[in-house]
Amino acid sequence: MLFRRMLMSLAAGGLFFATSATTAADAAELPRIQPFDQCSTADLQNDPRLGPAKLPFFGEVGEELDDYERTGKHSAAQFIGTWWDPSARPSPFLSIAGNWVFPPQNGYYLNDDGTPVRTVTTLRPGQQIDRFGLPRGSFLSPRGTDYDERSLPPSNLDDATDPGGCNYRIYQVAKEFQVFSGPIRPWFDQPGNGQQYQVVCALVPGSAASPLCNPSSGNLQVQYLLDNNYLVEIPVDNRTV
Repeated sequence: MLFRRMLMSLAAGGLFFATSATTAADAAELPRIQPFDQCSTADLQNDPRLGPAKLPFFGEVGEELDDYERTGKHSAAQFIGTWWDPSARPSPFLSIAGNWVFPPQNGYYLNDDGTPVRTVTTLRPGQQIDRFGLPRGSFLSPRGTDYDERSLPPSNLDDATDPGGCNYRIYQVAKEFQVFSGPIRPWFDQPGNGQQYQVVCALVPGSAASPLCNPSSGNLQVQYLLDNNYLVEIPVDNRTV
């Protein structure tokens, strides 16, 4: 955090100096400055697997990305070589064949018999939870969980419709429902050990017949919870802690 404060103090000072020394006529010629509380539109090395080239320092996402190292201690090439399977289908990217090598048993730690370390947890009205991803996914965490504790690939920070928002969404529980929950195992060169909530059809009454329920995995999309008033998305302007 000390490094963050020093960096932002220097950046703010630099911006002030640049602004003071620039005339209105010159301003139109300057490149657009990347906001310090947003992800960039461009990806690192122009590779969507590596996520946004620039990550935020300020804001809630900036806090969750503090000390985040997207490829761990490895180079980008080593990271891709370890965690990307070029033969996997389907691919999340139109221009790149393959998919991520995801952890077994939905990313939970495993018992000696190979079963996931998880319990059934009830989420109650007023609780706030979040996720980096569209509501078609099924995994959430307590609001404010650090990104590296979620063991997600860097591409989860990309959002084609709102790049600056870093694909981050916050929800508040409006109606009680149950989920599987447990600690997240290290993966994608991240330490993990955050808490995850897995939304499954078997724990949400009446959801099994919905097209948002995946019969093969048993996972239920977050969108179902929104459509049926279990969750309410918190608007960006109201995301202050």
